[in-house]
Amino acid sequence: MRAKQIELLAESDLTASGSSSDGFRVPVMTMAMLAVNISAVSGSSPLMSLWLQGSDDGGDTWYDIPYDIRLETSSAIADVTGTEQKRNVADQENAALQVVAIYKHLPTDYVRPKWIISGTTPVFTTEVKLVGK
Repeated sequence: MRAKQIELLAESDLTASGSSSDGFRVPVMTMAMLAVNISAVSGSSPLMSLWLQGSDDGGDTWYDIPYDIRLETSSAIADVTGTEQKRNVADQENAALQVVAIYKHLPTDYVRPKWIISGTTPVFTTEVKLVGK
């Protein structure tokens, strides 16, 4: 079975907190990888946290989905401890970042990326994709 790719956020300049509009219907998918590419960052003290949310009622109610493993391409360090907060896939300040989060179980019908941005005139050029089987 080939993996299915869903573009959750085309490369965009994010300047304020938000989420993708309505969410994306997930085909039968039990395991997934969320790929986040932050290619440029500007502003004064810019900070962005980004994570995956799911909905099992068609997008009326959203809940945060914790990841199982997180890898940054710059450091290749995985979050594998059970005590660590595993919501934010990207916690980024002042620099570009490529990161993936692995979800061993994806118990949801719809997904969307959610983010919080702070700082003075922050801009995060960001792209988010979900690949799963």
